[in-house]
Amino acid sequence: MSSTRALAGYLSRLKYENLPADVVEKGKLSLINSLGNSIGGYPLTVSKTFLELSKDLGIGRPESTLIGDGTKVSVSGAAFGNGGLSTMLDHSDYFRSESGRCWIWPGALAVPAALAAGEAQGISGKELIVSAVAGYECSARILTGMDMTLETTKQINGETISTFAAAGAAGRAFGLDEDEMLSTLGMAGTYTVVPGWYKWVSDEGLSPRKDIKQGWAFMCMAGAFAAVSAKRGLRMVQENNILDGQKGLSRMLSMDSYNEERVTEGFGETFHIREFASKFYPGGAVAHPPIVGVRDMIDEHGFSPEDIDTIEVGTAIQDGVGFDDPDPHNLSEMQFSLPYMLAAALFSGTPGGPDWFVDATANDPRVTRLSKRVTMTFDDECQTFFNATNLRLSKVTVTTKSGQQYYKRVEHNGEAKTPEEIRDKFIGAASQVIERKQVDEILDTIGDLETVSNISKLTGLLAPFPAKG
Repeated sequence: MSSTRALAGYLSRLKYENLPADVVEKGKLSLINSLGNSIGGYPLTVSKTFLELSKDLGIGRPESTLIGDGTKVSVSGAAFGNGGLSTMLDHSDYFRSESGRCWIWPGALAVPAALAAGEAQGISGKELIVSAVAGYECSARILTGMDMTLETTKQINGETISTFAAAGAAGRAFGLDEDEMLSTLGMAGTYTVVPGWYKWVSDEGLSPRKDIKQGWAFMCMAGAFAAVSAKRGLRMVQENNILDGQKGLSRMLSMDSYNEERVTEGFGETFHIREFASKFYPGGAVAHPPIVGVRDMIDEHGFSPEDIDTIEVGTAIQDGVGFDDPDPHNLSEMQFSLPYMLAAALFSGTPGGPDWFVDATANDPRVTRLSKRVTMTFDDECQTFFNATNLRLSKVTVTTKSGQQYYKRVEHNGEAKTPEEIRDKFIGAASQVIERKQVDEILDTIGDLETVSNISKLTGLLAPFPAKG
């Protein structure tokens, strides 16, 4: 049987009763994580543009709520707007290929698409959990079958398979049958954008940076729109489907290897959402080990951020090219500037979330002054570590104004996985935007989602939020 058809059938028949208890828990964590990121992303200046764009796309059919704003737009429009919000902080969960070189952001796209389609369909809380899991499984299974060599990733890279997280989630929320889901996957594949990493994140001459959140917003919309199209009757049912064979999607995305059997392996037993992991900090991961290193040095040696004269960070060349801007001017530039992220983390006074990127932090003279005193160098050991694992190793040296020097070697600093860590992350970001009572109501509703007959109970808590300052 076609691997694409097999996957479509599996997703269309996935039921809440078939999910192990730990998978249900991971589905809820995915919801909490994505919604916390969306709420946290709402106050940022560029989020208003994304929400207005979503109205341009779909205000004519008021089906699904825009988080924070409260306007109801079409399913596709809501997927675009809320997908943009969910990635606004660059604080999302992730899933990696076997080599670790190819990444997707499943929950960041699955949850907005499931919410958009689910609200329009009037689904229950149980169905929302299944839809989120379906989106995660759809994209993760596809990526599990594909991979790139180190040599190829030096030339081309991207996160385009994330589109399938939205497609699988929206398709399951709509209750599509096998042929409809097959059509959804096929159309999502034809909508998949080219891998464009080196033209929007990691290359020389990218500043001033584009507002890259549009890429993820578009992928979320494309996946949801594929499901809407299938629901409305458009079909892509054939023998040779989008994932099938060595001339399928893997070749289109320049993947070096494709093991088609892995897409369908272990249906009902293997759930990749069990590997759910999210960032501890927002923004580009290149800055995370140095943040941990400097904070640890401050705790160990008792100096303050104000005492720091210079910081030198040794890293891999991939993390140095394009990530060293000491004077960023927009959200994308801030999140992909190691100097800025490091300074903001030390002076913002919060563990993460929107406060790192608001004007008060960006214009804080302490932040701007320290950012210009952070330098990056290329280190052979860091490069070897990155090549072998696609994870970060940083060597951080802090020199204080009194001339004291401190050094820390920091490897990839882990991720948020446990219910406690994800809840704390949600509270930290959401509490910067809405009242704690509303934060707790959202968490309690997701915690008891099995008892919710219509997810409007949840979407009703997601808007409106206080006006942006």
